Amino acid sequence: MKTIEITVKGIVHGVGFRYFVQRQANVLGIHGYVKNLSSGDVFIKAQGTPEQLKSLVEICHIGPSSSFVKQVIVEELSEQVDFNDFQIIG
Repeated sequence: MKTIEITVKGIVHGVGFRYFVQRQANVLGIHGYVKNLSSGDVFIKAQGTPEQLKSLVEICHIGPSSSFVKQVIVEELSEQVDFNDFQIIG
């Protein structure tokens, strides 16, 4: 398993972005969480196979129809965290 952090910038608050990510993560079998940041960005910590995570990153570039994604920043983590599911927090 691999763990990454994703920061999504743009019009991503108040448009259902977190729920969109949660649904897609559940379909892909990814564990972790998504939350809004006070900066207006959305933060995701996700754990899965490289293929699953690549699909999630691609989905984040698209977002729900009411969003406007300007930038997606991905950072691979060396730490191993065990998540049981995918949650919306905050």
